[in-house]
Amino acid sequence: MIELLVDSLFDAGKILFKCIKECIPKNENEKTKEEWLEFLTSIEITNKAKQKIEYCKTVDNTIIFRVPHGISVNDIKPKEIYFKDFLNATRLEYEIKNNWLSMKIYNEFLPEKVNFELLEPDRKGLKVNLGKSYDGLATIDFNITPHVLLAGATNSGKSVCTHVMLVQLYNNYPDLRFYLADMKKVELLNYRNLNNTVKYVDTLEGVTEVVDELLEECDRRYELLGKEGCKKLETYNKKVSKYRRLKPIVFVVEECVRLISDKELQKKLAELLFIARACGIYIILTIQRPTKACLSPEIKSSLGNIIGLKTVNKRNSECICDDNRLKDLRGFGHGWVWNDLGETEFQGYYIDESDIDKYLKGL
Repeated sequence: MIELLVDSLFDAGKILFKCIKECIPKNENEKTKEEWLEFLTSIEITNKAKQKIEYCKTVDNTIIFRVPHGISVNDIKPKEIYFKDFLNATRLEYEIKNNWLSMKIYNEFLPEKVNFELLEPDRKGLKVNLGKSYDGLATIDFNITPHVLLAGATNSGKSVCTHVMLVQLYNNYPDLRFYLADMKKVELLNYRNLNNTVKYVDTLEGVTEVVDELLEECDRRYELLGKEGCKKLETYNKKVSKYRRLKPIVFVVEECVRLISDKELQKKLAELLFIARACGIYIILTIQRPTKACLSPEIKSSLGNIIGLKTVNKRNSECICDDNRLKDLRGFGHGWVWNDLGETEFQGYYIDESDIDKYLKGL
């Protein structure tokens, strides 16, 4: 009799537990093993032996998969959009280690507009903040990764991003000296007559003169560094008196597509990018679509910071970052930055003409 009562209570408990479980709302990211099997079969991520990724478990917002030998993160990236749709996710972070793939899911959104604010400079580096990221700020440090390629279509926020970087550099680092090549002839006029602007040019001939001058400056600087037994500008400036210190230089070329017709100039620019790093000369190039015709592989390979904004199609996105993700951005400052610190999605700061004038007043 007691045994029957215990069995009845046990069965009633199982029924009650099942009812409670069914009443609890299901996490949108939580899929059954059958759903995962169907999904992973449909997206066809396999190795040469036709082995597939296997779903194992979900822990909080992280999904664990078993990955057969021969499949890497590069095989996952092209399928990322399908994972996002399947999981209703806005962002994914994942890595493969010892044949295990861990994929973290985020359902948060970046703000659509972030007004610019001039923050206190970090004296340990030469840094600019591009805007808000999921984890704080998207940052470039020229001392770690020296040169910048900024690319994106019309209305992607490219010009605004250029001003965001320049306003910070002019205000926060008074020792910097600037060479500006304004190939649109109107974009960099705000900075033309500032004290730290050494030269402003807006023609192909002018750019050639600047590049030649900076190549000579590189040779002069390396000779000085060599005499002091130094390999980098930072070491040299710490070793010599303040009167002999060398000022860092920033060279900006706005719309470098205008250089396409001069192959000799492109060769000189590639040389400058290659040798300028250690002697404190940093280069920022902006362009809509960095094809091989517009920007030689030698130039592109020396640009360690890649800022990619919205593109009109997949092909243009791949020209910038060897990835198609830029075509899905919303424009107006929404972008990705790649450098030695990793890759970061961000919403760029917005700054208008009156704000630029306000920040540059008195410089």
